[in-house]
Amino acid sequence: MENVLLSASDAEKYGGQYIAIASMDDRKVVASGKDPGVVLDEAESQGIKNPILIFVPEKDAVLLFPLRAG
Repeated sequence: MENVLLSASDAEKYGGQYIAIASMDDRKVVASGKDPGVVLDEAESQGIKNPILIFVPEKDAVLLFPLRAG
């Protein structure tokens, strides 16, 4: 299997949203939306016990993460 989490078309489709997938082996998007709690609830309501929640940044977005606090 190719080591790509989302296709380019899915990344464009879900940009700025949270998505839930069933597992790293089954990467089909099972729920999506702006509210991560709602997305998790929706995935779990489909019988997925431990969905993986991912935030998909909008196209051309830059995300900065601090390496150390303080």
